[in-house]
Amino acid sequence: MNKRKIILAVFLILAGLLITRICLPKKMEINSSEITNKQERIENLSEEIAVFSKILDAEYDLFKSSGFGFTSDFILSQLGPTDTEYKFAVKVKPLDIKKWKKGLTETKGDIKNEHWIQELTQARKKNWFTSTTPVFYTRANEINLTIVIYEKEGIIFKSIVQQ
Repeated sequence: MNKRKIILAVFLILAGLLITRICLPKKMEINSSEITNKQERIENLSEEIAVFSKILDAEYDLFKSSGFGFTSDFILSQLGPTDTEYKFAVKVKPLDIKKWKKGLTETKGDIKNEHWIQELTQARKKNWFTSTTPVFYTRANEINLTIVIYEKEGIIFKSIVQQ
C-alpha cells in the first residue's frame, strides 16, 4: 500500500512538472542581432539547422510557432503542425560550399528582391561584404525556399517558410 502511494506521488509530481513546462511561455523567435559573441551565434544557430561543415560566422532570425527548446520540439510538435520561418546566413570556408549545395538545383533570382538579406546582416554589415554575383538555389518540391550563395566569399543565405 505504501509503495502505491509513493508511485502515485511521483507520477503526480512528474505530471505536474510536465504540464507546467508545457504551459510556460516559450520563446517563439530567436534573433542574432544583439548577440555580439560570434561563437554564441554559431552555437545557437547550429542547434536549429542542419550543419554540413564548420561555420565561421552566423546571423539569423528564426520563428517557430511552437517555440524553441526541448518541450516545444518534443511535446508540442506532437500536437500538430508547426509554422516556421527561418532566415539565416552562414559563413564557411569557400571549399566547403559544395557540402552545403548537395541536393540543390540552381535557379533564377534577383538579389534586389531579397530585402531580408540586408535586414539580417544589418548589425554586422562588414562581416557579410560580398563582391561577386550570387547564385540562387532551390530544392525540388520546396516552393518557399530561397538559397543565395556567394561561392568565393563562402557566404550562404537561406530563407525557408513552412506552414
